Amino acid sequence: MTEARASVAVAVLVLVAIGVGLLASAGPRDKGTPTLDDRGPRGVGVIGAWLGPERVRSWSRPIDHLDDELRTFVIVAPTVAELTPPEVAELKRWVGHGGTLVWLTSRTLPQPAMGTWLPTQPGPTLPLDGDPSLGDVGGATVAVEFRAGPFRELQRLRVSAERTVELGRDDAVPVAGRTLWWLREGLGEVLVGAGPDLAENARLELLDNAKLWSALAARGPMAFDDFHHQAAAAPQTPLTLALTRAQVLGVGRAFLVTFGPRLGPAAPATPARPRAAIEYVRAMAALTRRVGDQRPLIDAVRAQARASLTERLGLAPTLDEHELERALAVRTPDAVTAFRALNRGHTLLEVSIQAARLEDALR
Repeated sequence: MTEARASVAVAVLVLVAIGVGLLASAGPRDKGTPTLDDRGPRGVGVIGAWLGPERVRSWSRPIDHLDDELRTFVIVAPTVAELTPPEVAELKRWVGHGGTLVWLTSRTLPQPAMGTWLPTQPGPTLPLDGDPSLGDVGGATVAVEFRAGPFRELQRLRVSAERTVELGRDDAVPVAGRTLWWLREGLGEVLVGAGPDLAENARLELLDNAKLWSALAARGPMAFDDFHHQAAAAPQTPLTLALTRAQVLGVGRAFLVTFGPRLGPAAPATPARPRAAIEYVRAMAALTRRVGDQRPLIDAVRAQARASLTERLGLAPTLDEHELERALAVRTPDAVTAFRALNRGHTLLEVSIQAARLEDALR
């Protein structure tokens, strides 16, 4: 009788795990990269949709030539590829002729070539400002101190409570503390920011972030660099190498046909017997009994549920449990009960059920 109950419990656990997997894979997910084709929290596609294709376009090739018709060029925290010295030289030439470069540095991928022109290093971390009226958990507010040019109408900007940036140029002017810098370069100007925060969809509508991009777009056509968020394509095989490879394969096949041993007729394939569902249930029950201590599995389910939660809501993964509860209360109040029960569960079955309920509440 005890073994039968254990088998039923394991069967329920398997069904719950399948349900959690289906819920996690349901629906499209954003790529999490600051590109114009990404409209998730970490993308910048809302700027393009808001300002329109007449004023904003995607730049999807190397920066080999920027024409004078383009007034603003935006590079938002490249995540895959480094800018090359020729590309940096072209940016410097274009800015010197009157263009405006917005360089939002990456907090993860260094850019040595850009560092020769605009040397940066990490600055202090901003304090967390959890203003409930903004609904931006993990964010910080910075005051605009330099009000000229595109910053004339700005008062406060909303960014993430992470590392700022130090710009190693004596002619650089801090616009909003160490979060945003401005400097004159020839006939043009350069804006240097810390991370992609100012352009991300999640914070575009907060405080004066949108006003900044509206002021830049008013100058003329603007382009966002999407090229350095893409992996380099694999080089094509030269024609001569492809022909040589085809010849070798042809000769090898002819050798096998001519000198290879002759095999008898193929035996009929033995039909595989489909396994019964009870066999899988018994196997899972035996595996659970061998594991014994369920705490590592419980921790793994909780960690997976937390990662899915922060990714879906566009939150920083470093937030503690209380900050996550506050974020859920602001955005999805129905999920707060399931989140608390997830942390209070004592068995793997209880935690798996609460994880499924949390995923259901976030749909």
